[in-house]
Amino acid sequence: MIKVLLAEDHNIVRNGIKSLLSNETDMQVLWEAKNGVEALEILNSGAQPHVILIDLNMPEMGGMELIREIAKNHSEVYPIVLSMSDHEHYVNDALKAGAMGYLLKNVNQE
Repeated sequence: MIKVLLAEDHNIVRNGIKSLLSNETDMQVLWEAKNGVEALEILNSGAQPHVILIDLNMPEMGGMELIREIAKNHSEVYPIVLSMSDHEHYVNDALKAGAMGYLLKNVNQE
């Protein structure tokens, strides 16, 4: 079972992603955060997700900063960006910061 932490500031988007992933037999969203600060609090509390899906644009602490913190202090977690931003420099910056993947929010479920 792949344990997922979902870091997304928009409730409707977070709920939609969670609903899509609930159909997967090998994945489960166990934790949710509205920003990078909440995501780090969850990680620092002892939660052990395998994957964290991260929106780049969140209040308080955005996705890039969160990715850097994960790479520095929680290297066992695989950060994957989930964003509307498809510009090449966002993808490159995220991967250089430590993201293990980059998904656009307009991809289909498959």
